[in-house]
Amino acid sequence: MAGRTRLGLAAQVLELILQRGPLSRADLRRSLGTSFSTVTFAVQDLFEGGLLIESGRAESTGGRPPEILDVAPDIGGVLATDIGGINLRVAAADCRGTILFKQTRDISEMSVRRIRSLALRLNEEARTYLTGPVRAMSVSIAGIVSPVTGRVIRVDNIPGWPDDADLSWLDRFGAPLLVDNEANLAALGEHQSGIGAGVADMMFVAMGAGVGAGLILNNVLYRGATGAAGEIGLFRRTDDDTTQWLERRTAPGAIIEAYAARGGGPVTGMEQVFERAAEDDAAAIAVVSGMVEELSVGVANAIVLCNPALVVIGGGLATAGEILLSPLRQRIAELVPAVPRIEPSKLGADAAVLGAVRWATDVAQQQLMTALDGRPARG
Repeated sequence: MAGRTRLGLAAQVLELILQRGPLSRADLRRSLGTSFSTVTFAVQDLFEGGLLIESGRAESTGGRPPEILDVAPDIGGVLATDIGGINLRVAAADCRGTILFKQTRDISEMSVRRIRSLALRLNEEARTYLTGPVRAMSVSIAGIVSPVTGRVIRVDNIPGWPDDADLSWLDRFGAPLLVDNEANLAALGEHQSGIGAGVADMMFVAMGAGVGAGLILNNVLYRGATGAAGEIGLFRRTDDDTTQWLERRTAPGAIIEAYAARGGGPVTGMEQVFERAAEDDAAAIAVVSGMVEELSVGVANAIVLCNPALVVIGGGLATAGEILLSPLRQRIAELVPAVPRIEPSKLGADAAVLGAVRWATDVAQQQLMTALDGRPARG
C-alpha cells in the first residue's frame, strides 16, 4: 500500500475513534469497509505516532476477547472561554469534547483589566486538566467579531471594552485562537448537542444583558459578511422622535426602572420582576407584558426574514420559564406567516461556552487528521 494512502486511512481510523469512542479492530473494519490487514497497518501507524493506545478488552463472543483501541491520553485538548455581559465561563475538554473543567465567575462589576486577568488565570487553571498540548482555544464574546480577522469590532454590554480589539493577550497558550460572537456559539452548541440537534434551520435568541441571535442555516453557522448577522438587539423603533434599540428597551436596567415607575417595590435584578409577575404582582405583570411585546416584535421580524424551523430562547431571561415563553409564543404566532417551534435552551447558561468547546474540538480534530494525512510517504 502506498504510504500516503495508508496514512490517509490512519486519519480515518483516528477520526472514527475520536467521534465514536473506543473501538475494536473489527469495529473499524466494518465501519471502513476494508480488510483486517489494512486496518492493522493503519492502527500500527497510529501506535507509532503516539496517537493511539490499547485501552482494554471487550467481552468475548466465543474466542479471545478483542482489544479495544482509544486515543492516547496525552493527545492534548482544547480551552474555551465565554466572556458575557454578566458572567465569565472557562472550560477545558479533551479532543473528543468531553468536559474536564468548567468554572463560572460574575464579572458584572469588574473592569476590563480585571476581566482579562481573571480569564487568563482561569485558563491557566483549566490547562492543568489537559494531558498534552492545547490544540485549539476558542473565545465567545458578547460583541460583533470579524470572521476574517477575529478582531472584536464592537461590544455594547461589557463596559469599557474597546472596539476593534484583538485577543492577543491569550496568545501565551500557543494554540490557534478562534473568536466569535456568543449568540453564534450558543447556536452552534444547541445545534450540535442541544435542542437543535438535527434541525437544519434554527435561530438561537440570547436574552440577558443584551439581545442577540445566532443563525444556523442549512446546517451551517451564518455569520454574515462582517460578522454582524443576527444582531437583532440593534433593531430600532422610533417613538416621539427618539430612536431606541430593542436591547436598550428590554435591558435589565430598563425593566427595573419601568417596574419602579409603576410603583413596584425595590428589586435586586430583572429576575425578581418576573418572580413577582408569577405571584400576580400587578406592576410586574404590566412590565413583563410590555417587555414580551417588545421582544415578540423583534423576534418575529427576524423569523420573517430567516424562516427557521426552530427558535431557541436562551440567556438569563430563559430561566423565567413559561411566564415569558407562553405569551412570547402566542404573540409571535400572531405576527409571522410560518410559525416555528419556540423552545427554551437545553444547554442553559452554558450554551455559548459549550459551543466554543465544540468549535475548538472540531478544529483540533481536523488539525490532527490533516497532519496525519499530510505526512510524507514512507519508503
